[in-house]
Amino acid sequence: MIPVYITESALGDIGRLWDELAGLNVDAASRIAAEVVEAALSLREFPERHPVEDRVPGGRCRRFTVHSVSIFYVVTDAQVEVLRVVSAAADMSTLDLRPS
Repeated sequence: MIPVYITESALGDIGRLWDELAGLNVDAASRIAAEVVEAALSLREFPERHPVEDRVPGGRCRRFTVHSVSIFYVVTDAQVEVLRVVSAAADMSTLDLRPS
């Protein structure tokens, strides 16, 4: 297994997601946020199972979707780095997807 590091940007994204959803339903917001985190942490096994996102510069970023939320990450020799967690409909041209 490879360690998964969730960046500050991604943690902030998850917090904003929870804030948005909690206005409608706190329980659902907590459940969805927890499922998104668990999905990100599941990358510790077979992290390359999701395709490289060809629309992202650099050619290393991967993406998968959970509950209409896209999780962007890169795989290095040492770890999986979760870069951002955003709405699947987000404009990727405005996202900072640089590894830390």
